Amino acid sequence: MDQVSVHQLLESYERLRALYERLAVITGEVFSLIQAGSGTAELSPKLKENAEVAESISKESHEIAAMKQAIADGSAISAIERGMLKNSEQSLSDVVGRVMDMENKSRELIMKQGMKINRR
Repeated sequence: MDQVSVHQLLESYERLRALYERLAVITGEVFSLIQAGSGTAELSPKLKENAEVAESISKESHEIAAMKQAIADGSAISAIERGMLKNSEQSLSDVVGRVMDMENKSRELIMKQGMKINRR
């Protein structure tokens, strides 16, 4: 990868955070559909959209890893730039944690509903 600036990396972090925000919205919608007892016809489009966003997240994450390596291999970054990157990483971490909590709630709900079905 050619020379990468911290600004480019910050922009990439922002795109990744936006993707995770979108994933959070979709995950919330899926949870609501599951909670309402919706069938596969209603869930399928949301799950497809979820998979598409997850693929975009994977691609952006790989690009970020390559940029970080290029920056590490290149010149040193300033304390200000390091702080900006740390703030972006923390913001991203917060969003990822929220998405994971939502997905766990969905899994728990599915398991509870599955147990109800098995008891019938």
